[in-house]
Amino acid sequence: MEYSYWEHKHWFEKQDIVIVGAGLTGTLSAIAIKKKFPNRKVAVIEAHPIPRGASTKNAGFACFATIGEILDDLSTTSENKVIETISLRYSGLSLLKELVPSVSMLYSGNGGCELFNTSHEYDKCIDKLDYVNSLIQEATGLSNCLSKVKIEDSGVGNRTSQLYKSAIFNNNEGSLNPVKLIKQLNHIAINLGVSFHYGLKVNSYNAENDKVYVDVNGMELICQELIFCTNAFAQDHFPQEDIKPARNIVLVSVPHDDVLQGNYHCEQGYIYFRNIENRLLIGGARNINLLAESTSKFGFNPEIESFLKEFAHSKLGLKNLQFPYKWSGIIATGQSKFPIIKKVENHVYTAVRMGGMGVAISSAVAQQVADLIEL
Repeated sequence: MEYSYWEHKHWFEKQDIVIVGAGLTGTLSAIAIKKKFPNRKVAVIEAHPIPRGASTKNAGFACFATIGEILDDLSTTSENKVIETISLRYSGLSLLKELVPSVSMLYSGNGGCELFNTSHEYDKCIDKLDYVNSLIQEATGLSNCLSKVKIEDSGVGNRTSQLYKSAIFNNNEGSLNPVKLIKQLNHIAINLGVSFHYGLKVNSYNAENDKVYVDVNGMELICQELIFCTNAFAQDHFPQEDIKPARNIVLVSVPHDDVLQGNYHCEQGYIYFRNIENRLLIGGARNINLLAESTSKFGFNPEIESFLKEFAHSKLGLKNLQFPYKWSGIIATGQSKFPIIKKVENHVYTAVRMGGMGVAISSAVAQQVADLIEL
């Protein structure tokens, strides 16, 4: 594309702080930074017409502590880091609910329930229930956060015998509408004076002489501080970081009468499902083929799509259900699920690798990003 003299000179008049990525972390970081520096010029640039990774493609779970996932994390991560991660998720959700009214993001605090395929899976978690509750209490202050329930009392009902008869419930979780959330955050940020620019891809940047020179679509943008909030796609600029993209598929059914009441996880959180507008939303299952789904490419894996439909049919008893809506979203994981929030070089920062928990942790991450900036 060719640019006029006026566009080169004035379209990007000097910004103080530029944030790359208009998803949850980028927008919340802009809000936190603008509140800290109300007189500074803050801009958010986004490569696509709308955020593309997972911020508006997630399943709308506002969750922070699933026992199966926590035990799985403890097998590869230190206890202190797991506690720190749970704390970040819980504090992030609390900050989000303080910032955005529940009605504006359609938040419903109807809890989260973990279901199990076998008695062995359930017993393994129950044996560690008191221990995990103690970790959650240290992280959040909540006592006895997780509790045992019968499956018929979980909202799933007794529609099927293919799931184990007991479950584990977290009364402090909920669900929301991710698009309504991001729209409300945009409104808050714009009212604070943040500017948003869409369709602008960062080709490269160069930090020198106390400034950062950013090539966006062939135009030069100059700022004092540059912050990447591009989650899995941060690999493009920081290949040395431990950032592993992971694709998740989500399906939404036609309306039906046999509605689930709640939010559910299964298989260490890899499978998740809930009711939205009398439809079944079901997604995940990348554990079926972790290697194939370790990608930043959007698309569909027929094996996983078939598995999710069969899960709805056989495990939830929702037979012959059609799924007219389907999409994929890209999250970021690594050896640790704890986000990478740091200064990578003078005037350049990252806030990436949300570990599939962007809804929960992005508000807390944004506060930490703002704390790093000193103008």
